[in-house]
Formats: sequence, structure tokens, C-alpha cells
Amino acid sequence: MRKNIESYVDKDKNIFYENIGFWGWLLRFPLVFLINILPGFLSRIIFTIFSKRDSDTQIVLNNPTKYPALETMYTFKGSDRSIADCFWQKFLRNAMAIRNRLKLTKKEISLIIKQVYLHKRNINIVSLGSGSARAVIEALAEIDLNLDVRANFIDLSRDAINFSKELASEKGITSLNLQWHRSRAENVSKICNGFQPDIVEMVGLLDYYPFDEAVELIRAIYETLPDGGHLITCNISPNIERAFVTKALRWPMIYREPKEIRDILVSAGFSIDRVNILYEPLGVHGLAIAIK
Repeated sequence: MRKNIESYVDKDKNIFYENIGFWGWLLRFPLVFLINILPGFLSRIIFTIFSKRDSDTQIVLNNPTKYPALETMYTFKGSDRSIADCFWQKFLRNAMAIRNRLKLTKKEISLIIKQVYLHKRNINIVSLGSGSARAVIEALAEIDLNLDVRANFIDLSRDAINFSKELASEKGITSLNLQWHRSRAENVSKICNGFQPDIVEMVGLLDYYPFDEAVELIRAIYETLPDGGHLITCNISPNIERAFVTKALRWPMIYREPKEIRDILVSAGFSIDRVNILYEPLGVHGLAIAIK
């Protein structure tokens, strides 16, 4: 199924994506409309009205744009959460789409690793704005290949880096050659000096870069990649909960349509016929896979 002429929605039935049926959309509409039009402070009251101090809603509200908020949504199962948390985790399209994005990213990382493995046994990976780096770490932990992996994780947050190291240990991949760098994504060329990545993963960071800055960052990544190297990146698209996310959750992002994502990548040096954009089934996050 096409999202539009330039992108596709991933319908892989082997991936247990979250979705919303017709009646779900109908029942959600009145409350989404309400929390969108209310002043931000009133929407926040509704969002947290039955929440405890350490609840999912409080974590999200207190950590917009940061890894704790994303991890709270990534790891949601429902069995150990309050009724209020379960409601919002399953009510908000954006919360479900974040989990879908993680699944889609892991799938594409695994597919590219298997493609590279056909030609070489050593895989070099860079994760920019890595946060917890959950997609890369889980993909490496789940793939059944005899790989010689080197991975560089780059993030500004010391807390995110420490969490990521703990996650790698938990997933049993600390025997791989993994390195964490506390730095800005713009320093990718300097950090990767002499290290040619087969895959650069930068999911969740492009949402915060205006067009010119995004092009500059992607160009730095392009110059770092060898011929045949892959960039996996992502951008949030306009959606019905945008006003609530921006003013109530205080999570400002730059929303882009597929053409805008493609324009950034092409302006940075990628050939237009080597850029594909896949959306998770809710259509909130567009994952771009670009090959140099």
C-alpha cells in the first residue's frame, strides 16, 4: 500500500506492528480533538490526571526529546503498568508509532547486515544521536550470523550513553567491538576517521534539524560512507496529534512529508534513485534508506 507516490507503508505480516481499526479511529477522534484545541496546561492535566509520580505519563512529560521518554514507550508491554498508563500508551497514535518505528528500524538494520554479510564478514556500524541505541543493539543481539562487528555510538547525553552500555550488556553483545562517544552528530567525520561505516543509523535526530542544517549533517554522513554504504534515517510526518505533542507534551519537532525528506537526502549528495522511504503502518514515521 502506498502512502503517496514517493513512499510505501510497510505491511510485513511477520512484524507485529500496532495499528488502529476504523472504530478505534472513530472513538479516539473526540478526545484527540479536545486535547489538541485545549491550552497546553489543560491538556497536560488530562494527560496526567490519574498518574503517579513514576508513571509513564510523568516520565514522558518530564523528559521530552530524551531517551527516558522514548524508552518508556519502547518497552511498554501493559502487564506492569497502571490503567492510566495503558490507556495513553494504547490511545496515542504517536506512542504506538514510536514502537512501530523501532520494529521497522530493527528490521531494516538486520536486512542490510545480511546483505553486507554476503560480501564481507566484518560490519562497521555508526549510530548518531544514539540515545539508548536500542534498535541497533537489539538487531545485533537477534541476528544469527558469525559477525565481526565494530560499532560506534555517538550521543551528547552521558546518561543515555550509560544506559546504552547497560542495555548492550543486558542483551549479551559486549563481546563485540563497541565504543561510545559523547559528542555531537556533526562530528561524525572526525570520530569515524579511518573507520568506514557500512551502516549509519540516525533515527529520531532529523526531526530537530531545519532544512539547511539537516543537509549539512547528511552531507557529512555521505562523505563518511564508502560506496555502497547505507544511511538509515527517519523523520516524523504531520499527524492528527501534532498540536498535543507540541504544546502539551512540549515536544517540538519539524514535521516533514516524504518529498521533503527526499529533498534533504538528495541535496546532501545521495542519488534520487538510491533513496527509499518506508512508513510504519500508522504513517507517523517515515524511515529513509539511502545508499551511496
